[in-house]
Order: sequence, then C-alpha cells, then structure tokens
Amino acid sequence: MVFHWGSTFRTVSAALIIFSLAACQTNQTGPLTPNQTTNKSSSKEIFAAPEKSAQAPSANIKPLPLVRSRPVKIALLAPFSGANEIAGKEITNGAAMALLDTPDVVAELVSFDTASDILKAATEASASKTDIIVGPLFGHDATAISPILTNSGLMALSFSKDSRIITSNIFLMGQAVELETSRILRHAARSGARTVAIFGRQGPFSAASVKQAQREANFSGQLRVQLAVYDEDEDYTSVARRVRDLTRNEFRQSNRKINAIQLKSQLIEANTPDGILNSMASQYSGREKELLESLAQSYRRMTTTGIPKISAINSVINRYTAAGGLGQSPIDTFLLTVSGAELSTVAPMFQLYDAKAAGVQLVGLSRWKEMDPKRARELHGGKFAAQPSDDIFNNRYKSIFGTPPTELVGIAYDAMKLALEASREGSRPLKSIELRKIGSIRGAHGSVRMSNGGMALRPLEILEVRSRGFQVIEPARIIDPLAIAETSASSK
Repeated sequence: MVFHWGSTFRTVSAALIIFSLAACQTNQTGPLTPNQTTNKSSSKEIFAAPEKSAQAPSANIKPLPLVRSRPVKIALLAPFSGANEIAGKEITNGAAMALLDTPDVVAELVSFDTASDILKAATEASASKTDIIVGPLFGHDATAISPILTNSGLMALSFSKDSRIITSNIFLMGQAVELETSRILRHAARSGARTVAIFGRQGPFSAASVKQAQREANFSGQLRVQLAVYDEDEDYTSVARRVRDLTRNEFRQSNRKINAIQLKSQLIEANTPDGILNSMASQYSGREKELLESLAQSYRRMTTTGIPKISAINSVINRYTAAGGLGQSPIDTFLLTVSGAELSTVAPMFQLYDAKAAGVQLVGLSRWKEMDPKRARELHGGKFAAQPSDDIFNNRYKSIFGTPPTELVGIAYDAMKLALEASREGSRPLKSIELRKIGSIRGAHGSVRMSNGGMALRPLEILEVRSRGFQVIEPARIIDPLAIAETSASSK
C-alpha cells in the first residue's frame, strides 16, 4: 500500500491514511505495517510526494514551508510480532498520527521488526540509508545498537524511560523519573519542605529518583535528602517498622544524639579537628556545608585564644546539636517512588503511624495517577507530578482506532513529530543539534522539546489527591532536571 503525501493533496491523503489505518486496526491481528515484505525483520510503508496537480491552488491556502532537502527517511524500530506485538501496534499508530499532523514534510517511513533480532533490524535500517531511527522500545535494545549508530552516523529516539542509556546518539523519549522527581521536589521546597526522605523499593527507578533528589538538594541549598530505600526482598513487616521509626520523633532525636556522639569522638581523635570539619563540609552543600565551615572557624578562633581542645570541641558539638545535625532534622516530606499494588500496601503504613498528624507530607510521581483517589483515603492530601492529558488528541485517536491512546502511543507520536520537525533543517542524516534547535513543538499532550542532556522534556503539573478525584494545584511547567530554571508551559 502506498500513500501519497504532499501539499496539494494533503486532505485527501490524510483521509486515505486514516481509513487504511482504521481498517488495518479492525481486520488485522498484527501491526499496522502495509506492504509487508517476505523479509521477516522489516516491512515498509512509504509516504512520498505526489505528482503535481493541474488544479490551481486556492487563494485561501497559505504556502507551506519550503523543505530544504530530499524527503526524510525515517526507520521505525519496534516489536511488530511476538510477545510485545501490541506495543508495536501502539507505536505504529502513534507514529502514523504524527505523520498525519505534519503533512507539509515529505517523509518515507520504513519499519523494522525488532522482536527476534534487534541487531539485525538496526543493521538493515542503517543499510537502507535512513536519516534517523525512531525506536527501539527497550533501553537495553537501544544500548545494544549504539555501535551501529556510531558507525553509521545515525541517531535513535528511544521509547525507553531509563536515562542511563543516553549517549551522543541515543535520546530518551520516555518520561524519565528524573523529570518527575525534580518537578515534585521543587514544588515541595516552595511549599516549605526542608527534609525529604526518598522511600521505595530498591531498584533502578528508586536509584534514579534518589540521584536526582540529591541534585535538587545541591541546586536549592535549602533542601536536605535522606535515603529511605528498602531492599528488593524486604518483607512488609520490616517496611512497616521503617515507617514507624522514620515518623517517630523520639527515634529522630535518638539518631541526632548518636550522630553528635560519633562526631565528637572523631574530633577528639583528630590532630586538627578544624581540618576534619572542613573535609566534611566539602562533601555537603547548602545548610550542612555552611554549618560545618562555621564550626571549623569557631574551633580555630577558640583554640587560638587559648581555650583547651576538649573545651572547644564540646562547644562545637553543642552548636552542632542545637543546629539539628547533618540531615537528621525531622523528615517533613516523604517521596514515595512505589506505585500500583505496592503503593496500596505501603501508603496505609503512614496513616497507621499518624504521619499526617506529625506534619509529614506524602508526595509521589506520575504513576500515582493510576490509583483510584476515592479508595486511596490514606493518600488524600498527597501531591504528585504528572503530564496533563489532552482530550483533543485522545478523542481524535479513539475516533480512528476505537480505543483510547496509551502512554506509549503519545511517546511514539512525540518521537515521530520531533524527527519530522527536525528534518526541516535540511541535514541528511539528521544531526543532534537539529533536535535541540527546533525548540518546543506541539506533542500529543502538550509541548515537548529535547534537552541538552538528551531527554525529551514535557510540561508537568502538580495534582493533589482528593476524595472526589485529582485536583490541579499548580499549572504545567517544563522542568529540565539538569538546570535550575523552570519554564511555564500551557498543556494545550
């Protein structure tokens, strides 16, 4: 099946594509890949410019932007068969929607099945003289094809959410946990949070959140972060004890005393206690750094005026304890990185130990949106960051394919749209600078742009969990997790 695409016939072509995709969705069990070849690893669907029409253009139609180079050739790498075939279908549908919405860019789309052999699919995509790769689905597949991308001078817009895969030629289109962590913690800091505990099961997701939270603490200078991640195989009885201890004031005071005792012992044994304090200061930022540097200066002043070492140390420890120690002040905010069934199990533990009565705020990430707010009473008042939903896109998609779009559909749409818009710059193959140069574009659920760090940035709003549903309490803003500035952005 060949679709002709161009400015003269764009309305007719779009209608044909919608009809064809909808028909494929209804009658096929496989992905929407017209003209499937006998090669199992690839199939093609071509969008090319039509022959010139003899019909004179309407005076009401504005001239379309000039395409500076040959048609852009885009390779779509996704699982079109096997266990993840449904995901491949969603990716294809999202990519097709982006093509429909960018009719003035002449594009050739070639799809390759990654289900059985990702290296073979990437090699064939490279050999087909493609200009950019959209996909693959999994982060480990993106990492596997990195040498092929390097050798061919190609870029890949991966659908993964794992920021560890980002390289000079692999970009992240999925919603990285770092973005959501930054957004909710910056909101929490503006709302008065000072000590945040990252609470969740150990794993890549929690590790990424912890790392970003530590960056946020360095950025703000006023936020302290405590690690409260539990082991992957830790039972819920042990997890409940952790919640009890972390929310009890007497436990916090005990921790603070132990910390002070250890520091005092360390200073007594040292030849230069002020040197120890300055060395510790170099490992902290914000309040802790200022406290330790101040204590070092105070110790030097006292000893230079003849005050004995032990008396100077006692004075330093008294000031240290009065200031709350290092990160041991009461936790006022818990960032829960868990979701689904585990969130339903862990959240009631905070209610059991009266965390709210102790002034503790629970915050979370976008996966909280999957919960039923009417049933999750223990989370009422909790806040989380999530991408706004676009009813216009959702309704259009449903009208074509019969079902609401999944998150993956939106990611595929955004990736294809970025590739198409970047192709206007004229380079073949596309270069990374062109992805950033185009700035923000209209994505599936609002604006999207590529950061200097290789992440797709989207506006995130802050929602509060209430008995009647989720309430937006802060409008959508674009967050770059590697930058301090925030950009207000409409979700429309």
